[in-house]
Amino acid sequence: MGNVKLQLEIAKEILHRLEIARDSRDLSDREENFRKKLKLHCLGLASFERTIARLRSRILYLREGDANTSFFHQQARFRKKKNFIAKLQVGEQIIVDQEGKQEAVLQFYENLLGTVEVRDHTIDLEALGLQQHDLSVLEEPFSEEEVWFTVKKYAARSSTGTGWLHQTFLQNLLEYSQG
Repeated sequence: MGNVKLQLEIAKEILHRLEIARDSRDLSDREENFRKKLKLHCLGLASFERTIARLRSRILYLREGDANTSFFHQQARFRKKKNFIAKLQVGEQIIVDQEGKQEAVLQFYENLLGTVEVRDHTIDLEALGLQQHDLSVLEEPFSEEEVWFTVKKYAARSSTGTGWLHQTFLQNLLEYSQG
């Protein structure tokens, strides 16, 4: 891949020059095609650059976390504090106790999603002559074999554009599982 930051800067500079030329004259079909492809390439490089930065930060985080247990505990306390809901306001009432907050959240989602109501009428599919299907298999969890079959089948497809990263991930996953 080379230096992504340098490639991105070069692509942006060429795009900038094409935009300046576009302001003063009509671009040829080749130049316009090149400009469009270059924009897509810039988007891909920018996404790749963000991914690299995110992976570097994770590596640093893991390195610091492995070497320093107080760092790990600071992160765990921060996470717990961040995820904690101290109080909820329901209408004019402020709820601070755990049971009250649980009940308020449950009530909110029940109101949002509704509850199952008993139907007054039903449809008899047998009377209509429609074929019935046993769909209980859809509620069963996926087996490990089904997951690996799907991953292998998907990884075998060729991917174009920026999807190569996903394909590479799947191929590495397969190699890791087989190795």
